[in-house]
Amino acid sequence: YFTLDKAFMYTKPTDEVPLYFSGLGPKGAKLAGMYGDHLMTVAAAPSVLKNVTIPKFEEGAKEAGKDPSKMEHAMLIWYSVDTDYDKAVEGNRFWAGCLVPSMFKYKVYDPKEVQLHANLVHSNTIKENYMCATNAEEMIKEIERFKDAGINHFCLGNSSPNVNAGIDIFKEIIPAVTD
Repeated sequence: YFTLDKAFMYTKPTDEVPLYFSGLGPKGAKLAGMYGDHLMTVAAAPSVLKNVTIPKFEEGAKEAGKDPSKMEHAMLIWYSVDTDYDKAVEGNRFWAGCLVPSMFKYKVYDPKEVQLHANLVHSNTIKENYMCATNAEEMIKEIERFKDAGINHFCLGNSSPNVNAGIDIFKEIIPAVTD
């Protein structure tokens, strides 16, 4: 928490600022629906999103008297694109520490220790939890998988070895995935 002396917001929003509430498992997703304006989740198996996370979010929204059809299902996912698939996978290794449950159980804070744990994560685990692709077509397929599961708002983090290539590829992707 922060305390500010004599702070004043001169330009205030004209509308209420929507609250994106994080929900991963069934309990969190239901609470997100009850207390948030929109769902914010992270990459999970599309079947889990479609059959657990989103239904629980909508259940919570209905219990709170909200219309779930007016609420976004947003997802944060890291991606990496490179013409060499193995390099694309390794581009996401930076985030692999987030895939080690003990990191949270034992509250690891030292970045060097996080990196040590991340280096132990198998490449298959990275492939399962992040988007790794060699071209726009593969990225489009990944985005469509999540859209089919009910995600309608994406927050994509670029971990591509060539950051500019990871941005430029969206010239092809955006027209293909927007309705």
